[in-house]
Amino acid sequence: MKLVVVLACLVVVAEAYSKSGNPYKTKKYKCVEVSDDEEIRIVPKKKPVTSKYPWKTEEEKINRKNEDFRSTESIEMPMAKKVKTQKISTTTPPTVSDVQRDSKGRPLILDPKHCKQVEHYSKTYGVKDVPAWVASNCAFAKMYLPGATCEEINILVASCYKNRS
Repeated sequence: MKLVVVLACLVVVAEAYSKSGNPYKTKKYKCVEVSDDEEIRIVPKKKPVTSKYPWKTEEEKINRKNEDFRSTESIEMPMAKKVKTQKISTTTPPTVSDVQRDSKGRPLILDPKHCKQVEHYSKTYGVKDVPAWVASNCAFAKMYLPGATCEEINILVASCYKNRS
């Protein structure tokens, strides 16, 4: 009961506050319309649509306007001609006939893309003399070539650097 009385008092106070002048409230101004005879334009009323489908008449009007604007000239867009190109091999495979072979008869030479990988990792880790580093760290290289001997690994890595020396 006390709560209802307190709420009623708050409502009465709020109502009284809103009716009294609130200094933060903006003032209302009345707008006065000034008519100027020169600016008045009479717009004709649209004819009522008698068609069952009013959008079709609008489409017909648009199509008629488009037909009026079309010119008799036609412009063809140039088309590129298809030209067959032949693939050209840019890398020359190394001759395998004079390369050393392992015990299973496989040539001990690295593919050019594998040589690029070796170069990439040597630059990443700051190795200047890769064949010397591989010779001194054969156990590390064996993790990547577990079936090869240290001598075969050295020959494989040296195959990437023979052409440069």
